[in-house]
Amino acid sequence: MKKIVYLAVSISLFAFACQPKETKTEQAALPHQFGIVVDSSANISLVLKTFEAVNNLDSAAIRSFYTDTATVYDNLNPMPIDKNIGMMLGFKKAGLTLQTDMSKAIIFEMITSKPDRFYGNTNYVNVYAIATFRKGDKSASTSLHAVLAIQDGKIKTEWDYYDGSVVEALTK
Repeated sequence: MKKIVYLAVSISLFAFACQPKETKTEQAALPHQFGIVVDSSANISLVLKTFEAVNNLDSAAIRSFYTDTATVYDNLNPMPIDKNIGMMLGFKKAGLTLQTDMSKAIIFEMITSKPDRFYGNTNYVNVYAIATFRKGDKSASTSLHAVLAIQDGKIKTEWDYYDGSVVEALTK
């Protein structure tokens, strides 16, 4: 009787041990996905310094972080970096200040293995933050999403998305 029990247990163990393991291979949702995402890099440090200069409206410092031919898409309106800096200095003349609290921002860099087909970039820093505009005792905040394409340690292209009506309401 013991031999039968041992034989049954041995056969059961052998049967379970020899079953093929099920492996699951996942394909990327898009077959051409490539690259990595990081939360700390020299490019992220560059963007943090840029936002600090913007908060201080330090036009010389802001300009030093961009390439000579940099383009900023301010709510999809393309403009050279010098025109964008002029717009920010216009805020100052209108009595507006801008503060973006980067300590609470979500910021990360995407590094791709191949240049994108439109701009030729491989490094993009993404920022999700709250921008607060102030004029006198009034203030208004809006969410800000910025994507900055970095090339050779300088910002080449920037896309900023925010609610422009916040600025308009404070300048009335």
